[in-house]
Amino acid sequence: TAPTKAGYNFIGWYTEATLTNQYSFTTMPANNLTLYAKWEAEIYILALNTNSDLQVNDISAPYLSTITLPVLVRAGYTFGGWFKDTGFTEQFTDTVMPLGDMNLYAKWTINQYTISFEEDGGSAVTDITADYTTAVTEPTDPTKEGYTFVGWYTEATLTNAYTFTTMPANDITLYAKW
Repeated sequence: TAPTKAGYNFIGWYTEATLTNQYSFTTMPANNLTLYAKWEAEIYILALNTNSDLQVNDISAPYLSTITLPVLVRAGYTFGGWFKDTGFTEQFTDTVMPLGDMNLYAKWTINQYTISFEEDGGSAVTDITADYTTAVTEPTDPTKEGYTFVGWYTEATLTNAYTFTTMPANDITLYAKW
Protein backbone atom coordinates (compact mmCIF):
# COMPACT_ATOMS: atom_id res chain seq x y z
CA THR A 1 0.00 0.00 0.00
CA ALA A 2 1.35 3.42 -0.95
CA PRO A 3 2.33 5.61 2.01
CA THR A 4 0.79 9.05 2.50
CA LYS A 5 2.37 12.37 3.39
CA ALA A 6 0.43 15.62 3.85
CA GLY A 7 0.96 17.95 0.90
CA TYR A 8 2.65 15.35 -1.29
CA ASN A 9 1.79 12.70 -3.87
CA PHE A 10 3.60 9.38 -3.65
CA ILE A 11 5.49 8.69 -6.91
CA GLY A 12 7.00 5.29 -6.15
CA TRP A 13 9.73 3.27 -4.48
CA TYR A 14 13.35 3.64 -5.57
CA THR A 15 16.44 1.52 -4.99
CA GLU A 16 18.74 4.39 -3.98
CA ALA A 17 18.53 7.62 -2.01
CA THR A 18 19.14 9.63 -5.21
CA LEU A 19 15.80 8.27 -6.50
CA THR A 20 17.17 7.31 -9.91
CA ASN A 21 15.94 3.72 -10.43
CA GLN A 22 12.34 2.89 -9.66
CA TYR A 23 11.80 -0.48 -8.04
CA SER A 24 9.38 -2.90 -9.63
CA PHE A 25 7.68 -5.33 -7.27
CA THR A 26 7.77 -8.87 -8.67
CA THR A 27 9.37 -11.62 -6.58
CA MET A 28 11.28 -11.43 -3.32
CA PRO A 29 14.93 -10.58 -4.02
CA ALA A 30 17.76 -12.83 -2.77
CA ASN A 31 19.11 -10.14 -0.46
CA ASN A 32 17.99 -7.44 1.97
CA LEU A 33 16.91 -4.26 0.21
CA THR A 34 16.15 -0.75 1.41
CA LEU A 35 13.70 1.19 -0.72
CA TYR A 36 13.31 4.98 -0.77
CA ALA A 37 10.02 6.80 -1.23
CA LYS A 38 9.82 9.48 -3.90
CA TRP A 39 7.39 12.34 -3.29
CA GLU A 40 6.09 15.17 -5.41
CA ALA A 41 4.61 18.28 -3.78
CA GLU A 42 0.92 18.84 -4.48
CA ILE A 43 -0.07 22.04 -6.28
CA TYR A 44 -2.33 24.39 -4.32
CA ILE A 45 -4.02 27.68 -5.20
CA LEU A 46 -4.18 30.95 -3.33
CA ALA A 47 -7.26 32.72 -4.70
CA LEU A 48 -6.64 36.48 -4.36
CA ASN A 49 -9.67 38.74 -3.85
CA THR A 50 -8.57 42.39 -4.18
CA ASN A 51 -11.85 43.81 -2.80
CA SER A 52 -11.61 46.40 -5.58
CA ASP A 53 -11.58 46.70 -9.35
CA LEU A 54 -7.88 45.71 -9.41
CA GLN A 55 -7.18 42.44 -11.20
CA VAL A 56 -4.44 40.07 -10.03
CA ASN A 57 -3.70 36.47 -10.88
CA ASP A 58 -4.23 33.73 -8.33
CA ILE A 59 -1.08 31.97 -7.17
CA SER A 60 -0.69 28.31 -8.08
CA ALA A 61 2.39 26.62 -6.63
CA PRO A 62 3.68 23.40 -5.08
CA TYR A 63 3.32 22.90 -1.33
CA LEU A 64 6.11 24.61 0.66
CA SER A 65 7.53 26.37 -2.41
CA THR A 66 8.49 30.03 -2.02
CA ILE A 67 5.68 32.45 -2.86
CA THR A 68 5.50 36.22 -3.18
CA LEU A 69 2.14 37.90 -2.70
CA PRO A 70 1.56 41.07 -4.69
CA VAL A 71 1.65 44.42 -2.91
CA LEU A 72 -1.27 46.36 -4.33
CA VAL A 73 -1.53 50.06 -5.17
CA ARG A 74 -4.88 51.80 -5.44
CA ALA A 75 -5.56 55.53 -5.71
CA GLY A 76 -6.90 56.97 -2.47
CA TYR A 77 -6.27 53.87 -0.35
CA THR A 78 -3.48 52.23 1.62
CA PHE A 79 -2.99 48.50 1.16
CA GLY A 80 -3.08 46.71 4.54
CA GLY A 81 -2.01 43.23 3.45
CA TRP A 82 -3.64 39.90 2.68
CA PHE A 83 -6.02 38.26 5.14
CA LYS A 84 -7.50 34.77 5.51
CA ASP A 85 -10.96 36.12 6.35
CA THR A 86 -13.28 38.89 5.19
CA GLY A 87 -13.33 40.33 8.71
CA PHE A 88 -9.55 40.97 8.43
CA THR A 89 -8.70 39.34 11.75
CA GLU A 90 -6.05 36.84 10.60
CA GLN A 91 -3.32 38.19 8.34
CA PHE A 92 -1.57 35.85 5.91
CA THR A 93 2.19 36.43 6.10
CA ASP A 94 3.56 33.09 4.90
CA THR A 95 6.38 33.08 2.38
CA VAL A 96 5.80 29.46 1.37
CA MET A 97 2.75 27.79 -0.14
CA PRO A 98 0.52 26.45 2.64
CA LEU A 99 -1.09 23.02 2.79
CA GLY A 100 -4.33 23.28 0.82
CA ASP A 101 -6.15 25.82 -1.33
CA MET A 102 -6.99 29.11 0.34
CA ASN A 103 -8.90 32.33 -0.32
CA LEU A 104 -7.11 35.56 0.60
CA TYR A 105 -8.65 39.03 0.88
CA ALA A 106 -6.97 42.41 0.40
CA LYS A 107 -7.48 44.91 3.20
CA TRP A 108 -7.76 48.61 2.34
CA THR A 109 -7.77 51.74 4.46
CA ILE A 110 -9.18 54.87 2.87
CA ASN A 111 -6.76 57.80 2.88
CA GLN A 112 -7.48 61.33 4.04
CA TYR A 113 -6.33 64.29 2.01
CA THR A 114 -6.35 68.06 2.48
CA ILE A 115 -7.43 70.90 0.24
CA SER A 116 -5.43 73.97 1.29
CA PHE A 117 -6.24 77.52 0.24
CA GLU A 118 -3.85 80.28 -0.81
CA GLU A 119 -5.99 83.41 -0.36
CA ASP A 120 -3.50 85.90 -1.90
CA GLY A 121 -4.19 88.57 0.71
CA GLY A 122 -7.86 87.74 1.16
CA SER A 123 -9.60 86.59 4.33
CA ALA A 124 -8.57 83.21 5.72
CA VAL A 125 -10.28 80.07 4.44
CA THR A 126 -10.13 76.93 6.59
CA ASP A 127 -8.45 73.92 4.97
CA ILE A 128 -10.68 70.94 4.19
CA THR A 129 -9.47 67.50 5.31
CA ALA A 130 -11.61 64.49 4.41
CA ASP A 131 -11.56 60.88 3.25
CA TYR A 132 -10.91 60.22 -0.43
CA THR A 133 -14.13 60.46 -2.53
CA THR A 134 -16.05 62.21 0.28
CA ALA A 135 -18.29 64.99 -1.05
CA VAL A 136 -16.54 68.34 -0.70
CA THR A 137 -18.48 71.59 -0.55
CA GLU A 138 -16.94 74.83 -1.75
CA PRO A 139 -16.14 77.10 1.20
CA THR A 140 -17.59 80.57 1.64
CA ASP A 141 -15.85 83.00 -0.69
CA PRO A 142 -13.02 84.96 0.90
CA THR A 143 -13.06 88.74 0.85
CA LYS A 144 -10.37 91.25 -0.03
CA GLU A 145 -10.88 94.96 0.20
CA GLY A 146 -11.11 96.55 -3.22
CA TYR A 147 -11.35 93.20 -5.09
CA THR A 148 -13.99 90.79 -6.31
CA PHE A 149 -13.39 87.10 -5.74
CA VAL A 150 -13.54 85.23 -9.08
CA GLY A 151 -12.90 81.63 -7.95
CA TRP A 152 -10.43 78.95 -6.93
CA TYR A 153 -7.74 77.69 -9.30
CA THR A 154 -5.46 74.66 -9.27
CA GLU A 155 -2.22 76.54 -9.90
CA ALA A 156 -0.63 79.86 -8.96
CA THR A 157 -0.82 81.01 -12.60
CA LEU A 158 -4.64 80.87 -12.25
CA THR A 159 -5.17 78.93 -15.48
CA ASN A 160 -7.52 76.08 -14.51
CA ALA A 161 -10.61 76.73 -12.40
CA TYR A 162 -11.33 74.11 -9.73
CA THR A 163 -14.72 72.43 -9.40
CA PHE A 164 -15.62 71.15 -5.94
CA THR A 165 -17.06 67.61 -6.12
CA THR A 166 -15.31 64.93 -4.07
CA MET A 167 -11.99 64.76 -2.24
CA PRO A 168 -9.25 63.90 -4.73
CA ALA A 169 -6.64 61.17 -4.18
CA ASN A 170 -3.95 63.64 -3.14
CA ASP A 171 -3.40 66.84 -1.17
CA ILE A 172 -3.94 69.98 -3.24
CA THR A 173 -3.54 73.70 -2.83
CA LEU A 174 -6.06 76.01 -4.46
CA TYR A 175 -5.29 79.64 -5.36
CA ALA A 176 -7.73 82.56 -5.10
CA LYS A 177 -8.29 84.64 -8.22
CA TRP A 178 -9.24 88.27 -7.63
